Amino acid sequence: MNNLELSTNIDKGKNLENRQNNFLETTLGKTINSAIDIGLRWVLPDLIENEFIEVKDSLIKGGLKEGVNKAINSAINLGKSALGIFTGDFENLSQAQSAIKSGGIIDSISTLLDVVLGKVTKKGLIPYNVSNLIRKGKDVILDNVSKNIENNFTSQINNLDKLSKYENNWREYYKDKVNILASHEEKAKGIRKGLIVDPNLAINSIKDGIKELNNSLGINIKKVIVNIPDYNAKFMFVTGEVDIIDEDELITTDDVNKVIKTCVYAKLAQEYELITVVPLT
Repeated sequence: MNNLELSTNIDKGKNLENRQNNFLETTLGKTINSAIDIGLRWVLPDLIENEFIEVKDSLIKGGLKEGVNKAINSAINLGKSALGIFTGDFENLSQAQSAIKSGGIIDSISTLLDVVLGKVTKKGLIPYNVSNLIRKGKDVILDNVSKNIENNFTSQINNLDKLSKYENNWREYYKDKVNILASHEEKAKGIRKGLIVDPNLAINSIKDGIKELNNSLGINIKKVIVNIPDYNAKFMFVTGEVDIIDEDELITTDDVNKVIKTCVYAKLAQEYELITVVPLT
């Protein structure tokens, strides 16, 4: 292996590690924030909504959000060391879950709450009586954080297990029926946050991708199946009827197709295109 290949492999590994860390930071950040919210509401039941929002805003000003991110990153690094993960990336979510536990995430959040409470109380952003209530109820908050993290990982792992099962079923069903000839990644244009903002640019991106595949395969691709976001999609429940002309009054495929056409196309607005029809019985 030459230096270029070694550098490329290291870069790939580093990119994977960064993606995993970003995923954990985002997912766990939301989970911990939600758990702290619920815990605070439990220990501060007498506060009205506006007062509660002021308390939470004060904690954020005191560094709660940044502290949570640092606590997550610290737990990831310490957990990897404790588990002997020297490659930099996790093999699966279960390993990530073990690392977070071993990294002392709950202890870090506990210390963070003490530091933030001391800072905002000293500045007068939170009254002493409210600060004391939070300190006394800290175990409840931490217990809620721990349960939320556990439930989140369990949910993620279960979802991955289901996805893996579906993927295996799909592979088994389409075995020797579908062949992947090539793959290509094209930078999307005309799309912002999953929403098509410029159809022409989006179409050109697809055309550019098809052109690359044409060149690599040496064939001319004439048809493609494109998944598009359903933000502007319209879902309609329609009914229709047709006369059964069969002598034995048996419903045929042609009858079904006719009734679909009569009940759908007549009610389709000019600016819309029909994507799919799902018959209901």
